[in-house]
Amino acid sequence: MKTKNKDKNNIVIRAYTSNDLDACQRIAGQSTDYAHALDENADAILVAEHGKDIIGFGFIQIWDWNQTAWLGELIVDKEWRNAGVGGRLLSHLEDEARNRGCRVTMDHPPSDHPVITFYLTNGYRICGYNDNFYPGEQGSTALFLCKDL
Repeated sequence: MKTKNKDKNNIVIRAYTSNDLDACQRIAGQSTDYAHALDENADAILVAEHGKDIIGFGFIQIWDWNQTAWLGELIVDKEWRNAGVGGRLLSHLEDEARNRGCRVTMDHPPSDHPVITFYLTNGYRICGYNDNFYPGEQGSTALFLCKDL
């Protein structure tokens, strides 16, 4: 991946295609704090692309019964973090949810993870927690965050 020229103006957010799978799996595998994965059966999957490089992805599942778009994943290539890519992906996923009449909800472990600040800064609020959500992970409380759109 080329990281020398991070021209933020040339980032495109677009729908995922099966050709993006390897790049998304590579990005998901960069996490060392907990597992990331791509669910190809999600209702909406978006990728961030710079030139021909995939630099991030995110997806939502739509739960019609309670008008919720569950944010299953949002991850940016480690070379592109703190460059606005996550915010752009999040905004586009929120547009998908809004167009379907949903609010966005997610769970996030652990409760002290630095990305929590990212979501709070983007208008999310903590709407709950579960101190036994992740079996076998002592002391790892899941926070639930949501945003009404």
